[in-house]
Amino acid sequence: MSEAVMAYSEPQTPEPEAPEEDAFEEARPGGRVQAVVAGVLPVAIGAFAAWLAFGLRIGSLTDPGPGLWPLIVAGLLVACGVGITIVAATAKAHAPNGTEAFTRGTAAVLCAAGALAVYASLFEVVGFEAPTLLLLFAWLRFLGRESWLSSAVIAVAATAVAYALFILGLGVPLPHIIAF
Repeated sequence: MSEAVMAYSEPQTPEPEAPEEDAFEEARPGGRVQAVVAGVLPVAIGAFAAWLAFGLRIGSLTDPGPGLWPLIVAGLLVACGVGITIVAATAKAHAPNGTEAFTRGTAAVLCAAGALAVYASLFEVVGFEAPTLLLLFAWLRFLGRESWLSSAVIAVAATAVAYALFILGLGVPLPHIIAF
């Protein structure tokens, strides 16, 4: 057989492409200090939430007050934090403790939590609409890296839908500045 016929008769298979790099970087393990912080922080937040819950009427399981479920959740948060702290403190120095190192993603989570705290404090003073619009816009634009236009459109639309659903539709007595 001629070389042309042999080349024609053999099926041509494309070269396999190199696998694409994963968009997520491998998580670096954190140290014992970060593991203890990861446990102590929920304990502190849970203790603060429990203190706030005691400022409300707790009631009982058969007649719950507005502070009962926040107190139960705060208790679970404290218990989980204590468990994490004990495991972190008793882990051997060379054994992996399951804690990841703090990264830029950690800063984004802290910024989102801080923005939510500002939202909660403005909610009662300014009303529902403006803080909701600003929070959604900030999260979409700066944390979600959406464009300015799509962030604005989605924030306005989501705020309008939430207003229509909760205030107009369900009659939830949220503080608001726009009255229909």
